[in-house]
Amino acid sequence: FQAEDGIRDLVRSRGLGDVYKRQMEGRYVRKDGHPIYVNVTVSLVQWQDVNARFAIVMLEDISARKEAQAALVRSEKLALTGKLAASLAHEINNPLQSVLGFMSLVEELLEENEEKAKEDARTYIRIAIEEVKRAADLVRQMRNINRPSALDERKPVDVNTLVERVLTLSQKKCQEQHVQVTWKAADDVALVSAIPDQIHQVFLNLTLNALDAMPDGGELHISTARTEAPAGVEICFADDGEGIAPDKLGHLFEPFYTTKTTGMGLGLYISQKIIQEHGGRMNVESVAGEGTAFTVWLPMQRGTE
Repeated sequence: FQAEDGIRDLVRSRGLGDVYKRQMEGRYVRKDGHPIYVNVTVSLVQWQDVNARFAIVMLEDISARKEAQAALVRSEKLALTGKLAASLAHEINNPLQSVLGFMSLVEELLEENEEKAKEDARTYIRIAIEEVKRAADLVRQMRNINRPSALDERKPVDVNTLVERVLTLSQKKCQEQHVQVTWKAADDVALVSAIPDQIHQVFLNLTLNALDAMPDGGELHISTARTEAPAGVEICFADDGEGIAPDKLGHLFEPFYTTKTTGMGLGLYISQKIIQEHGGRMNVESVAGEGTAFTVWLPMQRGTE
């Protein structure tokens, strides 16, 4: 058992008082060449009436405990990797579903020979291409999930335009689920300094969450309003769906927490992170059985007051 040197160092250590005790953990090799983890406890005893000192050495084989801890860490890493992969697939599925919906519309329009139908088809194809690009950007964002967004990527953004784009993307899903959308855009909202694709991702996520809460139909109310103290823009997404129980409401923005049977619970976590990085905030209010309202506030871009 090759642990003598470390134990000798402990024994040679001089302590204060009559009894000195130290512990250490180490990886040692038995005489048969098998490595083990050992917890070494050395108690140094000194007799006061005689000039004598001796040490009590206790060795505890903790290999099984160390292996169990390592296995647990590996298991947690694998579970986290699986959750991230599933969440990434879930997030990418949103723009891909939009692409499929628009391609179906294009297929229907191509059967018509009217010039307007062709123009609409071109519009849908352009939006579908943008959604494919956004899916690729989602992969990049997941790769950099803990990296703050670069300030130089921000530009003046009209949130009304972003909401309208989200409504265009979700139009087919709303029709299929018999969800009626009420959209009230304030005329006096100021521009915000933001990365458009990221804010678009937040708005789309909130819209799709609202639709998931109303599988049998309902009403979705989306509105924007200008705020003065502090100066900014408030965007509200309110549905009359299933609502969220009070004991679950406080956990919605935690990573990997979800109230759905599918999904991995990263959508709201990432959305809140994006809004906070833009200097804004996100709040939620809900009544079980009556509906949920998410409110996003973004600060006004300087110089647009």
